[in-house]
Amino acid sequence: MSALDRKLWRDLMTLKGQAMAIALVIGCGVAAFVMALTALASLQHTRDRYYDSQQFAEVFAALKRAPNGLAARIEAIPGVGRVHTRVQMQVTLDIPGMMEPASGRLLSMPDRDDIGLNRPYLRRGRWLDPERDGEVLVSEALAGAHRLRPGDVIHAVINGRRRALRIAGTVLSPEFIYEIRTGDMLPDPKRFGVLWIRHTELAQMAGMDGAFNEVSLTLTRGAPVAEVVRQLDLLLASWGGVGAHDREDQLSHRMLSDEFAQLRGMALITPGIFLLVGAFLLNVVLARVISTQREQIAAIRAFEVCAVQRERAGRAYEAARRGGVSAFHGGGGRVCAVGAASRRTGGDPRLWHRTERRQRSARRLPGAVRGADGSVAGTRYTEPHPACAVRGHHQIDR
Repeated sequence: MSALDRKLWRDLMTLKGQAMAIALVIGCGVAAFVMALTALASLQHTRDRYYDSQQFAEVFAALKRAPNGLAARIEAIPGVGRVHTRVQMQVTLDIPGMMEPASGRLLSMPDRDDIGLNRPYLRRGRWLDPERDGEVLVSEALAGAHRLRPGDVIHAVINGRRRALRIAGTVLSPEFIYEIRTGDMLPDPKRFGVLWIRHTELAQMAGMDGAFNEVSLTLTRGAPVAEVVRQLDLLLASWGGVGAHDREDQLSHRMLSDEFAQLRGMALITPGIFLLVGAFLLNVVLARVISTQREQIAAIRAFEVCAVQRERAGRAYEAARRGGVSAFHGGGGRVCAVGAASRRTGGDPRLWHRTERRQRSARRLPGAVRGADGSVAGTRYTEPHPACAVRGHHQIDR
């Protein structure tokens, strides 16, 4: 450890209160950065696992009405994996305890066990019974906002007729992580909710027997999303298609992605503020210490540089001495004067110019090449540092 390092540690111990405060600010910034990025990575991983387990679709399209046989033509589009068709309609909900009516989105579920894509996740209650009519699954947000439980009854106006719907269970859906009504900016679970009912029952209520008005599908690995969307739009154009879109433009996924983007921005901005404040405080403290102890730091640095120069001069002297001896054995006896000159100067960098003149004469000797090379290397290696030269000048003056 150098003298400057030891001095720095002593100054830190003197200013340990300020040093601990600066370290605490920087530590808070690093902790906030790690915590935010870890939370973001965990949320993204959880979302991806949720999408995979519930078979969340990758392309969505809505239309007026199309026969079920069109699903085979959709599946024949290059790049399409699985196809899921369903019936959906907007209904008005009459919920007990609520003065004004709410709106809901009623979706059909396959009667068979294979639910297909966009599978709901059952939270409470049970799945729909194929033998019972009038049963629905409601979203957990709607049930929580109105304290609905399995077995409760709500009423819905479907095609102008008021029907009683019994709640079989509450579910979550990857398609409706954010339950937002069309035209709204924020979710409002008290006035909007999503319900699931058996496909055959909803098709009869909506007059969609043997037809569908929504389709979602998955893609094969490496399939071009834009091309699949274009071909799907062309296929559904004659059936009242209103435009297909991929997952990035799906409303709930888009809102969730925007939330992740905001969290990523906070993970960079908030810790950055802590780190900038810590860097500012550290700069202020160090600038004050350096300004008040500039002369001491310069003196310590000068002594350290001179010690290094003395070590280098000693190595250069040894190199020149070995070079002179080698030249003597090679036939260049006159080059021994170079080694002698080195010994006479005592390795003083200011007196090596005398050795340089003797090197030039030594280069003329055929057998003195090695000695000259060693002396030149030693001369070039021992060029004095300005701090050491100044110190030596004061010693000579004395």
